[in-house]
Amino acid sequence: MEKKIEDFVFKTINDNELIKINEKLYLKKYQKDLLDLYHIDYNSCADINSLLFLIEEVLDEDDDSALEEVALDLQELEYYQYTHK
Repeated sequence: MEKKIEDFVFKTINDNELIKINEKLYLKKYQKDLLDLYHIDYNSCADINSLLFLIEEVLDEDDDSALEEVALDLQELEYYQYTHK
């Protein structure tokens, strides 16, 4: 049981590791892996909005809840980072 908890914690930390794509775009490892799976070229994106545009194009063709969740996470990040309160 203790080993399962350790494995779960390690996987969670590993999956949520932030990877710098460029000065304005950071992705969690699991997000990057999912985008790679769908051949979404996040390296060509200048910011979150341009990445969201590419994700929406894929979602128009393929309704995937995991990809939609990534889009929602990125939209939330964009909102909290760039909305002046």
